[in-house]
Amino acid sequence: MDVRHQVVLSGLGFPEGPVVLPDGRLAFVDLRTQQVNVWDGARASMLARLPGSPNGATLGSDGRIYVANNGGLAPLSLEELWVPDDALDGRIQAVALDGAWEDIAADNLPGPEPHRPNDLCFGPDGWLYFTDPTNWEVLPDERRYQAGRVCRTDGSGSIELVAEIAGFPNGIGFAPGGDELIVALTLRHRLVSLTRRADGSFGAPRPWCELPSSINPDGFCFDASGAIYVAGSVGDALVVVGPDRRVSAVIETGAGSDPTNVCLEPGRLWITFGLAGQLAWMPVDAEPLPLFAGHARPAG
Repeated sequence: MDVRHQVVLSGLGFPEGPVVLPDGRLAFVDLRTQQVNVWDGARASMLARLPGSPNGATLGSDGRIYVANNGGLAPLSLEELWVPDDALDGRIQAVALDGAWEDIAADNLPGPEPHRPNDLCFGPDGWLYFTDPTNWEVLPDERRYQAGRVCRTDGSGSIELVAEIAGFPNGIGFAPGGDELIVALTLRHRLVSLTRRADGSFGAPRPWCELPSSINPDGFCFDASGAIYVAGSVGDALVVVGPDRRVSAVIETGAGSDPTNVCLEPGRLWITFGLAGQLAWMPVDAEPLPLFAGHARPAG
């Protein structure tokens, strides 16, 4: 399937985490420039610079942009990693639209360091869920089998381990209805689901959809019909998975494009291209699935 995308920004470091803001602007993070940026339709401006590497983003009901900061890693190529001078252990942060920011979860993330929060979403319970594929620096074969984490925080200091999953847990989001938490396993070429129980706990990961073996899934988003648009970073393609959990389309985006994440607004799919350093969009006949709301609650 060939659908042309339109590039609106080039020359970026390593963009990720596109988020449509209520006023129609688009926010996105950049791992290598360590920035949260806003595109207003004509130009991009920096909203905040964060130490480490902002890796994913989602909008809170309080109007702040919640960021998964991996602590200070970004790809330079498929084999090389960049590390900034101000690297730190990974954390979750919140950035207000005036540029003020704070750490939401930093010192007590589950498991040993390094923590590498990657992507995040709010759940129907108001908690903020995030993936942590843990140590990127190990050899690729080891990375495939090491246990990553799915965690959640209420922003008041409470952080819980939801699941440990091997295969580099990456993109994350709730399916329509909120009963299934979907996680992209980048190095296993699949999406898995965790069923939310009545008591708020989750079942063990189960297969949700198998993707082509040439596609490594990264970020994704749902449309209102229950279809998923998946960024295939390794594979240079977008994959559309229908409500029946079967692949319905593979959209090639060009050699070296490296699509890292996507988000929807009515009739338009926004795409960040990591190694290519681009922000782009393509027309789609789809409406976005409304995201669950939540925000960091004060301690006590």
